[in-house]
Amino acid sequence: MMPLILRSAIATFLFVFCFVAPASALPSESTDRDMSICSFENVQDAHKHYSTEQTNILRTGGLGGQVVRNKFQLQLRTRDGLVVLTDNCTNGESYVRYRFKAYLTDIGYFLIGVDGYERHSFLLVNDRTGNKTDLEAMPVFSPDRKQFVTMSMDLYAGYHPNSIQIWQLEPSGPKLGYKAYFKNAWGPSDPVWIDKRTIEFKKNILVEPGSEYKSSRALLIKKDSTWVIKEPSR
Repeated sequence: MMPLILRSAIATFLFVFCFVAPASALPSESTDRDMSICSFENVQDAHKHYSTEQTNILRTGGLGGQVVRNKFQLQLRTRDGLVVLTDNCTNGESYVRYRFKAYLTDIGYFLIGVDGYERHSFLLVNDRTGNKTDLEAMPVFSPDRKQFVTMSMDLYAGYHPNSIQIWQLEPSGPKLGYKAYFKNAWGPSDPVWIDKRTIEFKKNILVEPGSEYKSSRALLIKKDSTWVIKEPSR
């Protein structure tokens, strides 16, 4: 009878190559270097990473091949050509993994999650030109879909900025219209658009290092051509 350890090793091997990365998703030429580009600590991590992304692709109806995961490459077919985002899972600051999140058809952008070295961010890719816009956090769009806000917060480790950015969607691409950075004084989170000139969010402050933070309600209000932060009286 085959030893239990050997049977477990064979099962793991088959799972990775047959389920996590099916033949239809792999390039025709496979090399040892390809296999070493992006390794996972365990099968569960690999399955979670790629199966979640595949679910997002299938949710869009597959886009007729417009979005393809080809081993460690995420390929986006735009009107003007192919955009290729390649995972690099070597240790260090060059580490990066790309994850397809959604196709925002009404505004013409692909939304990509970017897992970097001790950081997480997002990328918007124009479905016509392939132009890329780096974002510090998940974009939250205004009711008219003509602008969006990102709020980044990291009061503990300091790997991410504590910041607010508001972007306008111009024909030429997203244009940064407002930005504010708060260092470690406080961090913003949970933005909700009340209307196209008002955003409600949480202002989070650490009471003491290592403790849970205290949250209060705050508003971003557009006055004339600028945005102002206000804290409503309780």
